[in-house]
Amino acid sequence: MAEPLTHHESHVLAVIRKWEPVTAYFVRKALRQSLASSFSDSPGSVYPIIERLKRRGYVTAQAALDSGRKAELLACTPRGESAIVEWLVRVDESDLLPEDPWRTRVLFSDLLDPPAQVEWLQKLRSAAEAELDAIKGRLQMSTVPKEADAAEGARLQTEARLIWLDRLMARSISREG
Repeated sequence: MAEPLTHHESHVLAVIRKWEPVTAYFVRKALRQSLASSFSDSPGSVYPIIERLKRRGYVTAQAALDSGRKAELLACTPRGESAIVEWLVRVDESDLLPEDPWRTRVLFSDLLDPPAQVEWLQKLRSAAEAELDAIKGRLQMSTVPKEADAAEGARLQTEARLIWLDRLMARSISREG
């Protein structure tokens, strides 16, 4: 039985399939522009993933003929397409409540005195507001329906995060006073 693809490997494979044929450089740029913020677009992350996908038969590579440099055009194999479908329809228990570093830090925020807690929460809120503005900008500029759907999910999640931060701040301020 084949080792299942990681979420990051599946995402890279889906990028290749959606815009094939593509170069590894294109994959890196697509990851950099993605709303999936937990994925690295660094060469040290992306290139090894592509090599694994090729070695395991999910991706083929052909030399790019018109390129002056040593570039490969990547395309998805039928095995890769099947893996993407499996990834898309899979419901992972770990995805139901994804890791959130802010939620984790809140567990230990009582180690800060109340004024420091409020200051920290205000910094988080400012960062979330800036991110929300960026997401709204992406939504306005989006012409691709599925990208707009993903941006809407990010917008709603960020708005919920702001509500949560407001509640935490209100509790911290009431403890201060």
